[in-house]
Amino acid sequence: MLAGDATLIPLLQRLAVRDVRVTLTSSLSVPSSIAPPPLVALADTCIDQTEDNRFLLPEDGHGRHKL
Repeated sequence: MLAGDATLIPLLQRLAVRDVRVTLTSSLSVPSSIAPPPLVALADTCIDQTEDNRFLLPEDGHGRHKL
């Protein structure tokens, strides 16, 4: 799930009740209105796009990273 805002909290709460695992991808370096802490806390896994090399451009700005 791509983080959006607090309106997603009820959805993640319902998914948790059904034992559905959720991976949230967002940037934790943005205002809390985009990735509110309660939303992040409900996710089983959180991928911070500012810390994950898969989301960063190479230094020359071209090409792709090898995974």
